[in-house]
Amino acid sequence: MPDEPGVAAHGTVVVPRRPSARTINAKLGTLTTFGNWLVETGRIVANPFDRLCKSAGVDGSDDIRRKRRALTADELRRLLVVARLRPVAEYGRGTIRVVDDTRPKSSRATWRKLDLTFDTIVAAAARGRERLARRPDVLDRLERLGRERALLYLVLVTTGLRKGELASLTVADVVLDDARPVMTLRAADAKSGEAAVLPLTPEAADALRHWLDERVEGVCRRRVGTAGVVSPRAADPLFTIPEKLVKILDRDIVAAGIPKSDDRGRTVDVHALRGTFASHLARAGVAPVTLKTMMRHARIETTLKHYTDPRLLDVDSALDTLPALLAGPGPDAEPVKATGTDAAVALVPLLVLESGRAVPRVSVGDNCTGRGDCVVIDATAAPGTTSGGKAGKTEGWLTGLEPATPRITI
Repeated sequence: MPDEPGVAAHGTVVVPRRPSARTINAKLGTLTTFGNWLVETGRIVANPFDRLCKSAGVDGSDDIRRKRRALTADELRRLLVVARLRPVAEYGRGTIRVVDDTRPKSSRATWRKLDLTFDTIVAAAARGRERLARRPDVLDRLERLGRERALLYLVLVTTGLRKGELASLTVADVVLDDARPVMTLRAADAKSGEAAVLPLTPEAADALRHWLDERVEGVCRRRVGTAGVVSPRAADPLFTIPEKLVKILDRDIVAAGIPKSDDRGRTVDVHALRGTFASHLARAGVAPVTLKTMMRHARIETTLKHYTDPRLLDVDSALDTLPALLAGPGPDAEPVKATGTDAAVALVPLLVLESGRAVPRVSVGDNCTGRGDCVVIDATAAPGTTSGGKAGKTEGWLTGLEPATPRITI
């Protein structure tokens, strides 16, 4: 359970949130393990925590603290553009005067920077390059930072890697010379504890080739390392993952015009890129078993319940694949009526009361009322007669009934 309310350093009362179901169950599991150790070592006779765990355990299936949404293809394109340009564009932001009569006109507080948007970021980046023209080292560093950040997002959304797994990759883990470029995730770095080989999309592989070539040029330019070594070492990290990547992504999605949360309360964060990977695969029609394998999950339920956004799935196209059920049997069939029946004469089994017992009957024709042209046939009547008094015309079996059904006459 949460701790008692406390007071922060600045005087604000802080009420701790109730721990999640996973946290509660993990702590109960620790207590159970400790109790089992006490029993095995002869310190106590029975585990006192067994009953506690059964009564206090929480079902965590519905206790989801954060629901994430998948990004659309258009949102992903805007995000990659903003991530590449924003480090330089920050130096090219325009200013706007803030009307504040309480401050002197010369005060810096009467001016503020304009917010970056997707429509203005290209022009802001151009102004930033002009302002940094006399500082080529800073400009080069910021340009490189933007390319790395965009590549981070691209790899996350095309491989389904987690943030920690991506940070563990080294230069040696990327194989770009094979027919199908891949990344190798070591078992010690994977959340599941199992090694994995992740195929790369062509555009991700090309971007990684350019990235490694750029690093080679940087090594040669700085003359780092021993003579003849013109490439990064195999053990060097593939990327430099910033500690505040979550906040950086928040600023990027604001500049890209991407809402942080939607009308369902689903949010966008770094881990949402993994769900975006799964949702786009599901939308493309990838089989669930294949999707589970690519997500490296032990159970398919985890993939389908937590990592596929139903709003991104093409439900309308899925419905279009269903066959037409109200079409006629052939090209010469009569048009289908709005009532769901065609113009053919229908045999509709009825149950009517006659002489105090249930008698099966058959209606012939539309809008049958038992009078006029309508013929109501008693399946138990004598051949050649009908309950409507007309002479029968045809003799046959009730369609769809067993051969033992009495022969009727129409």
